[in-house]
Amino acid sequence: MRAATTVVRQKDLIDVLLEQHALIEELFQLVETSRGKAKKEAFTELAALLQAHEEAEAEIVHPLAAATIDAGIEVTQERLEEEAEAKELLAQLIKSGPGSAAFDDDFQQLRASVLEHAVHEERYEFKHLRASQPPETLVELADKFLKRQKRLAATA
Repeated sequence: MRAATTVVRQKDLIDVLLEQHALIEELFQLVETSRGKAKKEAFTELAALLQAHEEAEAEIVHPLAAATIDAGIEVTQERLEEEAEAKELLAQLIKSGPGSAAFDDDFQQLRASVLEHAVHEERYEFKHLRASQPPETLVELADKFLKRQKRLAATA
């Protein structure tokens, strides 16, 4: 009798990005439901993740998508424009802080912008990258992405 073998697929770049999108959504919810010091801490964690995530995407994901998927340049240009809007909103929120009068309204605007952007990435970039890139390339890029993100976070 043969023993059953289980093949475990390594996490690839798309897995990492989707996990981080889910974490970002969780952190948005945590900021919304928290008060005082807990809200400030949750927002600080969210802001740091957003900054490192988007910067690493801009360096690794978007250039790959631009070069390898149909209409890649147009698709990535749209994502970069969305990211620029979110970066501006995030910078305003970091400057004003969770205790400011306009924070909650501005935060909702950031949340809507970021979550819509994530849907666009998943729909127009990620699924096409997974279909067009060899699995081993995406596994290597996951490692590169996480290392770059870690370096970015260390210098923030």
